[in-house]
Amino acid sequence: MVKPRRLNIRVTEKTTKQLEREARLHGVTMTAIIEAALERYFDDVAAEPPEALILRRLDRIDRSQATVERDLAMSLETLQHYILYWITVTQPVPEGSRDEAHALGRRRMDHFSSQVARVSAQGVSAHWRGKKTSRANQNAGSGARGLLLGSGKRNWRSDGFKDHPQCKEPGGTGR
Repeated sequence: MVKPRRLNIRVTEKTTKQLEREARLHGVTMTAIIEAALERYFDDVAAEPPEALILRRLDRIDRSQATVERDLAMSLETLQHYILYWITVTQPVPEGSRDEAHALGRRRMDHFSSQVARVSAQGVSAHWRGKKTSRANQNAGSGARGLLLGSGKRNWRSDGFKDHPQCKEPGGTGR
């Protein structure tokens, strides 16, 4: 049998007290704890080079990026379908009402832009966390993806546009 070699090491007082406490709690010697820790450290270093750790992290980042790109593509596709639908079902404005309709549209756009700026300033996820969502939205995901794939209950009327004075049609009660 090979006789173990004695080493003198220096550790902080805090580490020494922790080592003594752990040895007492588990009924083992401090030498056994240090030896097990060193063996584990050397096994981890030998088993996996640092490059493998970096590659694993890069793979995780790549998968996250792919998920973001997919979600963005879904959002853009949904927006394209909505715009196409809106363009096809919206009736043309009569010639005599175009100036009034353009003014109303500008007021609505200004109000919409101010709401987007407000939500952006407080953080999109913080804004939507405070809103009630349907079961479909919760199952579909979070953030914009959940809203786009959800039940469709969120619209301009439920977000405060309905009662806003700039968004009312002349002589009407909203859209």
